[in-house]
Amino acid sequence: MTHRQCAFLLWRILRLSNTLSLVWFRQNQAFDGIVGVQKAEVLKPDIVVIDISLPGLDGIAAAQRILSILPKSKILFLTSHGDPQLVHAALEVGALGFVVKEEAEELLPALEALRHGKRYLSRSVESDAENL
Repeated sequence: MTHRQCAFLLWRILRLSNTLSLVWFRQNQAFDGIVGVQKAEVLKPDIVVIDISLPGLDGIAAAQRILSILPKSKILFLTSHGDPQLVHAALEVGALGFVVKEEAEELLPALEALRHGKRYLSRSVESDAENL
């Protein structure tokens, strides 16, 4: 799934939800991880959808900062990186979700799980993450 398709899918989800606030930041947007943390601090979203690869401050470090400022926000990684070490690092900093972009059809179930405080991992990374 391309970045544009992911953006459209997230936009559609938000249009259907009256109860969910969400911030999405990724590498190709006009800001980096540092600005993303600042935006999350201002917007105080329920869920932050973030990529691993961000300029300035990578997604793992940004997620850690966001959770230190907004411990009630939930972090969902949406990324093309399915490396088990990255999944483990994301979960270690407190992320509840990790979806590989190639499995973006799992985005809605992932958001729903996080909305209820449950962890969600893409099928392709779930078994690897549990073995770490």
